[in-house]
Amino acid sequence: MAENQAKCIPPLLDNEVRAIANSAQRNSNGAKERVEVPDHAAIIAAARDADQNAKDSEAKSGPHDRHLPSLMSAIADYYSATSRNVQPAFVLATALAACGAVLARDFKGANGAHTNLYCIAMGPTACGKENALDTVKKVVASYDAQRLAGAPTSDGGVLAAMQRNPASSYVIDEIGEYLKSVFDKKAASYQAKIGTVWMELYTKAGKKYIGREYARQTGRDGRPREDIESPCPSIFGATTATTFYSGMQAGEVSSGFLPRLMVFRAPDRIPPPNLHFNEAEIPEEVVTWTKAIAERVAAHRAQISAVGSGAQTAYLPIDVPYSAEAKGLVNAEMIRIVDRRNSAADQLESDMLSRVIENAGRVALTLALAADASAVEVSAACFVHAFEIVSASTDTFIADLRANLFDSTSAMLETKVLAQIKRLYVEHCKPVSDGVLSNRCRPYKSARFSDKKATIESLARQGKIVVETGRNGGSVNYYPTEHSFH
Repeated sequence: MAENQAKCIPPLLDNEVRAIANSAQRNSNGAKERVEVPDHAAIIAAARDADQNAKDSEAKSGPHDRHLPSLMSAIADYYSATSRNVQPAFVLATALAACGAVLARDFKGANGAHTNLYCIAMGPTACGKENALDTVKKVVASYDAQRLAGAPTSDGGVLAAMQRNPASSYVIDEIGEYLKSVFDKKAASYQAKIGTVWMELYTKAGKKYIGREYARQTGRDGRPREDIESPCPSIFGATTATTFYSGMQAGEVSSGFLPRLMVFRAPDRIPPPNLHFNEAEIPEEVVTWTKAIAERVAAHRAQISAVGSGAQTAYLPIDVPYSAEAKGLVNAEMIRIVDRRNSAADQLESDMLSRVIENAGRVALTLALAADASAVEVSAACFVHAFEIVSASTDTFIADLRANLFDSTSAMLETKVLAQIKRLYVEHCKPVSDGVLSNRCRPYKSARFSDKKATIESLARQGKIVVETGRNGGSVNYYPTEHSFH
């Protein structure tokens, strides 16, 4: 541009200069050597590392389990010992769901975080889901059997359970089938509102949920408004991926329901049977911990009752704030997540990141109290571990949504195209031409030109592929980035 302004009389238009520069970059001798060359060796290494890490995760107890508190490890071992099929991907989900449901409502972390989580164990049929549900039920029942709630048939059913026990834990088998009826466009209003109520209750811990105003509230047939003080529902469900995604619509992402979920996805392979499984009582360590939690809660309630009485003091939770070091980490991650949302490739990714920090706060509080029933603060180590867990769950869920997304026109095509580009690139150690991609990826070949263009542009915006001009005129090549393998 500078040479053009200084030496060309009159100067060429900027778009002409760009066209000349682009042409020179493609065709002029020596120009290609000066173009930044991608580090193909690093990309191949990232692919091999990702493959090895996936194999290691399946062989071991699952990702992010290595730092679990002793109590959660005991719950995990109990799940494994009593399962006919041990699914490593559900070990962490089971321990978190059980501890979070026990602690719900009675403890509060920073920014109003409580421990009630909405967790989903997702995997193929007969892969260990049922015993994960049974384990959570047994741990929660050992603390307070009144917390266990069945699958509600209406929004009124959700509220009835919460009025019975504001820390109700909904443990639901085949939750995918259940949610299909909730989110079906033809669902009755009392069913459709179940998801809405659960979304509202998710963030009502420490606050009052204002009940419905019925037309007739007095008299024998009247229904007075029923408020719920500090509702903290927990959900732990199990489902297959096919069932779960077949009943979802994109609106559940933008509405905020799916971002609230922590999905623990198992591989689509059945784990080997546990030939040594046996029925057993829950570990003594778990019983001791639930008793310690109950005693601490009772002592706290006695203390606030001595100070004052009435509804305002009846539900004051025990405060367990972040340590000073943890606060700094949380603030840094909050800024990082906002930056990531603002630079997200699409609305799906931005929406799904909206609850990462909130869920991490809930998991961190759970980890702190699982490690020590008398904990008075959440350490930086707990938050780091929690953030790892939630980020991994969210990123996996985002990838799964892209692969299965219900009413998206390009999500499935994106997933298949990216998988082929990565596979062909790793096999041949060179960029993949558009012609080869068409020959090797049947859905891409049969797609309309506009869909092909949108798919490639979307993958490039997401930072998963690089599009470069080929040596022959008009040809295009693709290669994956290191980011696409993480």
